[in-house]
Amino acid sequence: MEDSKILSVARHYLGSLELMDEVTEEKLNNMLQDLKTSITPLHVYNIYEVSLEENFVIFKNTIFKVKSKDLSELLSASNHCILIACTLGSLVENKLRRYSRFNISDGIIFDSLAAAYIEEYLNELNEDLKNKYPYLTMRYSPGYGDLQLDVQPKILDLLQAQKKIGLTTNENYLLIPRKSITAFIGIQNTPWISEKKLCDTCKLYDTCTLRKEGKFCGIKKSIK
Repeated sequence: MEDSKILSVARHYLGSLELMDEVTEEKLNNMLQDLKTSITPLHVYNIYEVSLEENFVIFKNTIFKVKSKDLSELLSASNHCILIACTLGSLVENKLRRYSRFNISDGIIFDSLAAAYIEEYLNELNEDLKNKYPYLTMRYSPGYGDLQLDVQPKILDLLQAQKKIGLTTNENYLLIPRKSITAFIGIQNTPWISEKKLCDTCKLYDTCTLRKEGKFCGIKKSIK
């Protein structure tokens, strides 16, 4: 995983597409090295046959089903779905609390780096999956669109994520450790194409400075 990619994504989370001031850049680089000494990246995934019933996605041969019009639309051409969970581990959580306790701005920078790292880690897993299944949809996580966070415990139970990678949720359905992600990815027989801007369902939609400036961090049409 390239440091330059993580730094670029972290800058985006901090509201910039370019190099920041010298002091902040030095902190970004130093904190990234500190982050890398703390992470224990782990993941678990499984592939399930799925069917659609109105606005429900049914995971066959399990008791798991998800009510979401948006997820149903994403998986409309998929007979199978990859369900994946990943985490950076609890040491990152402890270090983030330490940074935030002594300096709020340092905590924000470290948080951005950790968020960027888990995203890039999942991107690499996604690319590995594409080697086996060339035609995948975009990833879709709880909290996007109408996919509610209360599905998180069911995802973790199905994947046995607490046992396998130590991933749980709190009473508000937030993942613990926080620097963790769960996602649905559809498997198709033909390339996936979406005419909808991916920012329409992004969790940063309301606060994203790029969107407010008329810029876009991704692509308007996604293929494969």
